[in-house]
Amino acid sequence: MKKVLSTLMTAFFAVFTVMMVSCNDDDKPNNGNGNGNGNGNNDGTVVFDIGEAYWQSADEVHYNWTVSITDSKFKLSSFFDNDEERYYSFGIGYFPVGAENNKPQYFNGSNDQSKVHHEMLSANADSTEFLFHSTMKIDNRKEARAYVYLSDGKFHYSDVFYIEPQGGDPDTLGNFGVAMPTFVSSTSKSITVKSHFTGNITSPEPFKNATCGFIWCAENEGGPTIDGGKIIDCTQSAWQNNGQYFEGTIEGLEDGYKYNIAAWLRMTPESDYIIGDWRTMKAQDGGNPEQGDTDWVNLGLIVPMSSTSISVTMTGYFDNNPIGLGVVYNTTGNPTTSDSVYNAFDHINMQTGEYDATVLSISENKDGSRTATVLLSGLKPGTTYYFRSYMQFSAGTLPTIYSEQKSESTPSN
Repeated sequence: MKKVLSTLMTAFFAVFTVMMVSCNDDDKPNNGNGNGNGNGNNDGTVVFDIGEAYWQSADEVHYNWTVSITDSKFKLSSFFDNDEERYYSFGIGYFPVGAENNKPQYFNGSNDQSKVHHEMLSANADSTEFLFHSTMKIDNRKEARAYVYLSDGKFHYSDVFYIEPQGGDPDTLGNFGVAMPTFVSSTSKSITVKSHFTGNITSPEPFKNATCGFIWCAENEGGPTIDGGKIIDCTQSAWQNNGQYFEGTIEGLEDGYKYNIAAWLRMTPESDYIIGDWRTMKAQDGGNPEQGDTDWVNLGLIVPMSSTSISVTMTGYFDNNPIGLGVVYNTTGNPTTSDSVYNAFDHINMQTGEYDATVLSISENKDGSRTATVLLSGLKPGTTYYFRSYMQFSAGTLPTIYSEQKSESTPSN
C-alpha cells in the first residue's frame, strides 16, 4: 500500500475540508444565554454530552456529540443571520486560547458550502434527543462550546472544552480505524459498498503493511465478526483509489435479504483486526422488486424560518432507483406530486454528497437511509401548509410512496 498511503493525507483531507465563519457583533448567534454545562444540564432545558474527539489530525478534529431537550415545549429551531447569510441551528463555536473572557466567536453555519461541517446524524421520534457530527479545521489549540438554537429564541451553550490538533511522533500515533460503509449499488445476489480510513493520520508510515476490506452477516445475527468467516480483502481497491477510499462487492447473497456490513483494517499481518461500525443493507428482490420495507420515506421536523420559508427534515431509503425523492406540499391537505414539489435529486448529488444552498444539512444513517433538511421558499405569510415526503418511480414500474401528513404555518408579516 506504499503508493496509496503516500498520498493518503492529501486525499483524505481533500474530502474533509471545512470553513468557520465569524460572528463578532452583539446581535450575532454567539450571544445566547451562555450558561451551558458541557456534560450536564444547561438551565433545565438542554443537556449536552460532548465527550472526547473521536478523530484528530495535524489540522482537523471530529466530534460526535448529543443533545437532550428536557422540556417538550421547546424544539430545535433555526436562526438566520442576515449579515452572514447563514442558518444556525446547532454546531460548535470556538476561539483562540487567551480570549477566555469572550463568548465563542466563530461558528460554522449549517448551510456552509464547504459541505462537511455540523450535521445531524439522528433524532428520536419526538425530536428531543439528537446525535450531531462536527468537523473543524484548526491550526492551534482553541477553547470551544457546543450550541443549539431552540424555539425559545435563544442559543444554549455547553460548558467550555478544548479542541486542538494532534501532535507527536507520526509513528506512535494511534486510534486508526475505518468508517461505516456506504451503499454503492446492489443486485439480487450482491451488495457493493465503500469505506475510508479514519484516525490520527499524520503520516502514511504506519500503513505501509496495512490491509483492509469488509465483513458481513445476516441482519438477525447482530454485528459481523471476523470469526464468522464472511470476509473480503479490498486492499487493491485502496491502491487504485490512492488511499481516498476502498470499495468491494459482497457476493453470494440471498434475494431480498438484509445484511449487517462493516469495514475492517489490519495494520500488519500480525496485528488484530480493527472493525468499524456496521450498517444494514439489503440485496434486491431478484428481478421483481416489491415495495414494503425496501423503499420508504418519513417526514421529520418542520420549522418556520421566515414569513415566506419553512425548513423540512425528511428521511428515505431506496434500492429501486427512484426518479424523485423529497417533499410535496399545498394549502388544502393530502399533497401529491401534482402539487408543489421539492425533488432532492435536483439539489443533491447522491454519489458525491455535494448540494446547493437549499439543503441545510444531509447525513447517512446506520440502516442505509439518508436524512436531509431542506429549505422551502416562496411561501405565503400567515398561511398553513400541509407536507408529505414522497418517493416516485418511473411510470409503469412502482407506485409513488408518501409519508404521513404534517402541517405548519408561516408567521404573519
